[in-house]
Amino acid sequence: MDPSDESERSGTVYRCRTAARWLPRALAGSVLAAALLATGRIDPQAVLSGSRGFRTAVVVLAAILAVWILRRGGEVRLRVRVDGRSLRFEYGGQLSTLRLAEVDALRYDAPFGVSRSWLPAAVLIDRAGKEWRLPALLHAGDRLIESVLEGSGEEKLQAWTEALGLCRRMSRAAARVRLGYFVAGAILSVGLLYYVH
Repeated sequence: MDPSDESERSGTVYRCRTAARWLPRALAGSVLAAALLATGRIDPQAVLSGSRGFRTAVVVLAAILAVWILRRGGEVRLRVRVDGRSLRFEYGGQLSTLRLAEVDALRYDAPFGVSRSWLPAAVLIDRAGKEWRLPALLHAGDRLIESVLEGSGEEKLQAWTEALGLCRRMSRAAARVRLGYFVAGAILSVGLLYYVH
């Protein structure tokens, strides 16, 4: 769904497109499927008598990784509503509001960076030190950052945004989603190739 210029009362809504919302499931599923394929091909004679335990350990580790991908990837269900003076975060039935005048700093979290999430994000930091993540898979995330800058009126935020190249980074949601599906396909292909050979 494109950010829409709805009534002034409801504001503009930013969220991830359908492909981005399914990406964590695709990645988690590919990890689990690849582990099952790979362990299904292990010759019990080659791994001594502990092959059953080895297979179980690999599948359990893959399941843990899949759950972590899903949990950290839950951010793709975030909806952000901008009304000019505040951001309203809607996630999992919970609502939180950040007044744009309260935004004190911002940064860019690369994958596996400060938050240890695999999802990159722009992070808004309010005056109380609370962090508000805007995943880089949000459609038109660059326009969302521009709205934050306009609403806050802080010149230092504008300078940081330019220094970090934040608008450019947040405009690449479609390319990141394609890369994510490519990675999911590559993981599954590796497991399949191992199974076939």
